[in-house]
Amino acid sequence: MEPGRLTYHNIPVEALPLPKTPSEGFDIVSLFEVIEHIQQPAPFLRSILQHLKPGGWFIGSTIARTGTSWFTTKFMAEEVLRMVPRGTHDWNQYIQPYEMKAWADKQPDLENWQVKGVVYVPGFGWKEVQGSEGYGNYFFGVRKKPLAE
Repeated sequence: MEPGRLTYHNIPVEALPLPKTPSEGFDIVSLFEVIEHIQQPAPFLRSILQHLKPGGWFIGSTIARTGTSWFTTKFMAEEVLRMVPRGTHDWNQYIQPYEMKAWADKQPDLENWQVKGVVYVPGFGWKEVQGSEGYGNYFFGVRKKPLAE
């Protein structure tokens, strides 16, 4: 590893050794379009936080459980356009932003919850749309509290 350079680890969180000291954790842990596929998200999310150093950020994205998200992800993406295989998504596992925030609020070592609604625009990518977190995809971030000095 070269100091000052980013290091990427593309391995399951379960295969990562736990940090021996808080400073050995990661500055940023990202989890994009994964949590809605996890049967028991709370224990999975807690396992991720073990790898985040104090002051680090946990950044991710997921899908709100709404009629709009069912229409776009289950009906259009899986059935009509066949962009993803049938059964890729279980709409019942989608997580509302307020549910993610409630989980984060219960974690004593987290602070500064943030959420942004986003819409995917073909050819342009993800675009922030204020207030859209309540009906479709959203990005979220939460910070692990720094150690007391």
